Amino acid sequence: SDTMVATASYDATIRLYNASTGEFIRSLEGPSSEIEWMQWHPKGDVIACGSEDGTAWIWDASSGNCLAVLAGHEAPVACGMFTHNGKRLLTGSLDGTVRLWDPRSSACVHTFSGHNWHEAGVLCMDLHPTEPMVAAGGQDGTVRIGRLDTKKVLFGFNHNNENPKVLIPGDANSNTSSRIMREGEEEVCCSVESVSFCDTSSLFASAGTDNTVKIWDLTTQACRYILGHNDSVVKVQFIPGSTFLISCSSDKTCRVWDARSGKEVKIAAVHKDMILDFAYKPEAGVLVTSSDDKTCRVLAM
Repeated sequence: SDTMVATASYDATIRLYNASTGEFIRSLEGPSSEIEWMQWHPKGDVIACGSEDGTAWIWDASSGNCLAVLAGHEAPVACGMFTHNGKRLLTGSLDGTVRLWDPRSSACVHTFSGHNWHEAGVLCMDLHPTEPMVAAGGQDGTVRIGRLDTKKVLFGFNHNNENPKVLIPGDANSNTSSRIMREGEEEVCCSVESVSFCDTSSLFASAGTDNTVKIWDLTTQACRYILGHNDSVVKVQFIPGSTFLISCSSDKTCRVWDARSGKEVKIAAVHKDMILDFAYKPEAGVLVTSSDDKTCRVLAM
């Protein structure tokens, strides 16, 4: 929206404000538990969110009317996004599934699940910029990629394997979760916290609690580079129109990388605690970060 700002809270509400004056407009209520994410519709003043109670909600922000309640997940709805044309909504849940919804009818038109999908909760997703493809990262340490038109799972990436590998549907040898053993420790598993498609090449990025960002080539399905932070990586995002990407981490830094070479080109260490999120505005060349140190920083890129 160009006229409203929305904030979502663990108090299970979304609050709307006038973008110019900061004046409070209204609250959007409905979910029975905390809100995990929200997103504006790409073409209008419609907003969607997912809740810990396993539901997703869609409102007309201008009137405050609820347009749809999407029920079907069996666990918190951890991530979600509208398709680029706004005609469908995707939701990912800790029940391990990704659902594709028709917002007009509130019907679930497909569920990605089962043997070739995730073995644990889905935490993040991204849509391919031009192809009808969704990538979903999960608590099992893998990324799975499916097509929205054929409803087929294409392949996956095993993020935290020490020798990253591609997961091929139907290949029993590749369909294993990415668990690594360390001496003296119980079995551990890295979760994939964020994924991002590049809009100018076949590159793709996954970020995890193993302190790394991995750069994959969707054409060759090979891991090109492993980029390191000093703590869990919270978010990764390609800069539109380029092969540069931004990552933020619990190590209190935000970094810019050249995905073609795997080289770090900039590091911003301006916070005193872990960075939780960032937003990049390409036309202004501005990066805004938010942190557990209770501050937001505006950085010139």
